[in-house]
Amino acid sequence: MWLPLQSFGRVGLFFSLGVLGPWIMARLWARQRGSSYRPTLASVFHRGELGLVSLGVAAAVIWDVGAAPLSTALIYAVTFVVAAVGVAAGAAWVVIHCRAVGLGANDDAPRTFRESRNLAFLTFSVALVTEILLEHARWLR
Repeated sequence: MWLPLQSFGRVGLFFSLGVLGPWIMARLWARQRGSSYRPTLASVFHRGELGLVSLGVAAAVIWDVGAAPLSTALIYAVTFVVAAVGVAAGAAWVVIHCRAVGLGANDDAPRTFRESRNLAFLTFSVALVTEILLEHARWLR
């Protein structure tokens, strides 16, 4: 029972630092300057920045996979899956940024946030399952 909780804590730590940290800092900044602006998660990450957080979570999981007592082929396979999901989430930010800066296209904030949020959830889910399986593999040895 403790294996999933420990893995959830490890992945949750990286995710919370990447999501809650910027949101809390934005709220503190607004309060310190006496602004009436109250940032929400959607307003802080409306340009797809959750993709960058997801890329960080994927990198942390890949680091753990590399140190796991698994066969080389299995390490490569798991690393490929986690990296592919993380890069897809990071690409959400790249596409939105390039569309806005390079093409001067209108920013579709609700769509951007929705895509970024969905890919972040996918990355978080894959990372959590990977960490649970890694803890299980360590426990069996």
